Amino acid sequence: MKKVKLKVILILLSISLIFVNQTVYSTSNSNNDQFEQISSLLPEDIVFTYNSSFCSQEFSFETSIQLNSFNCFTLFFATSGDKTNGEGIKVTLSLEKVEVVCIIDRLFQDSLNHNLTQAFPYPEVVEGIMNVTITCEAQTSSSYYSGSLRIFSQTKAEKILPPTITENSSPLPVFPNWLEFKGSLSTVMRSVTTAFNNSNNFDKLNLSISFRASDFSAYVRQFEIQVGETVVYTKDFEENQLTEETFLFSINTGINLLSIRFIVEFCIDEIQLTDIRLTGNGINVESILPVNTYEWIA
Repeated sequence: MKKVKLKVILILLSISLIFVNQTVYSTSNSNNDQFEQISSLLPEDIVFTYNSSFCSQEFSFETSIQLNSFNCFTLFFATSGDKTNGEGIKVTLSLEKVEVVCIIDRLFQDSLNHNLTQAFPYPEVVEGIMNVTITCEAQTSSSYYSGSLRIFSQTKAEKILPPTITENSSPLPVFPNWLEFKGSLSTVMRSVTTAFNNSNNFDKLNLSISFRASDFSAYVRQFEIQVGETVVYTKDFEENQLTEETFLFSINTGINLLSIRFIVEFCIDEIQLTDIRLTGNGINVESILPVNTYEWIA
């Protein structure tokens, strides 16, 4: 029976050990080697050509793969020829129960080697052979234009081992750990994702975030921390400087995923958010209240 895949943009999730099928989107460059267990993916390079007509092509194969509750897909690629229209090149990795979507923006269609990184959950542990499909879609902006995309065999899917949070602050994995994208007269959003294990049953996470923004002009510059479907914090940030903030919010027992979503409005510049770092520690409510609080309330 054909499995149904629910396609949702993964901005941020807070999850237990059980996941639903979903589609995950990525549009950012990253070099990230945090808590990773490498699982090979492509048997050889993939070459996809496109022109002024809408072009789509599927590449299916069997591959040895290792997945768990939190994973990372890294797409290594280079383009040649003409650039696409504003929609970019859409690359979809279809696993048995999850789809991961990467959009290669025109910014990265420059004949140089790049990589895109996207974290994604998976509903079960996998260690073995899986049928995998990569679908490429693109179209140039004008007639007689054409180009090609080469996806290198180094492209990989990796299982990530989320660190267990304790009372002491420690680094959390970030995927991707830097973002680069072109602004727009409308709203542009990009996100990074982290994961951690709350096996010690803390009530809250004390999260610290730091990143450096490039010099760009925009009407709105802010980031959101979203847990599940709830935005728990929204904060403005300044361009051309280092931002450092700390937040406290409730978390679930077990594995948690959350993302930081960056929002930029009315901007025509190129935007870089670099050296994105997250650290966190667990806190129980009793530990931050006075000893006699409950007696006083009673």
